[in-house]
Amino acid sequence: MKTIPHCLISLALFGVVLLAAPTARSTSLYSTDFADGAAAWNVNGGTFGMEDGVYRSRAVTEKTKLSRTVVGEKTWSDYRVTARMKLGQTAHNRADYGIVARYQDPNNYYIFLYKVEAKKFTIETKIKGKLKTVAEAPFELDAASWHEFQVTVVGENLSVTVDGKPVMQVTDAEFTAGPAGLLSYWADVACNRFEVASVVGP
Repeated sequence: MKTIPHCLISLALFGVVLLAAPTARSTSLYSTDFADGAAAWNVNGGTFGMEDGVYRSRAVTEKTKLSRTVVGEKTWSDYRVTARMKLGQTAHNRADYGIVARYQDPNNYYIFLYKVEAKKFTIETKIKGKLKTVAEAPFELDAASWHEFQVTVVGENLSVTVDGKPVMQVTDAEFTAGPAGLLSYWADVACNRFEVASVVGP
């Protein structure tokens, strides 16, 4: 008789064996719809702030073209970030916006960005103030609509989905832990939901 590995679950149904792989377990670390404001957030560049019930950055001038804000603990390591965002005005053909992960300081962190003009997603590192593209993938968004960005960082595995659709998955070992957040560059961006959940498992 063939032995089914203990890491799989078997179910006999009308003589058919269905196998299901184990799924990752998650626990919420932080969640907000900004109804109570954004007091927990640390704005370390630009214009992020509450406006009409959403957390908004109007990074559309030379002085405020980069806007960045983070929330969480230095000990956060393996987690999934979900942010519901909408793009408003852009003020430059280099406009982009997205999610920050494993933030160390203003010069060291991961950035998961949607490039508006180029219509693509990138995963980048900022190391000692210098940006490096780890991966990129073409992707087109309707700028007039709300979209759910989801970024997962587990060990060396980094991945992005948008509205439930996989965009890309890569490996990189530059940063291992740190808070999460939002970033916009030459863009007016609103966020009305943000959640970070720890991820344990495959």
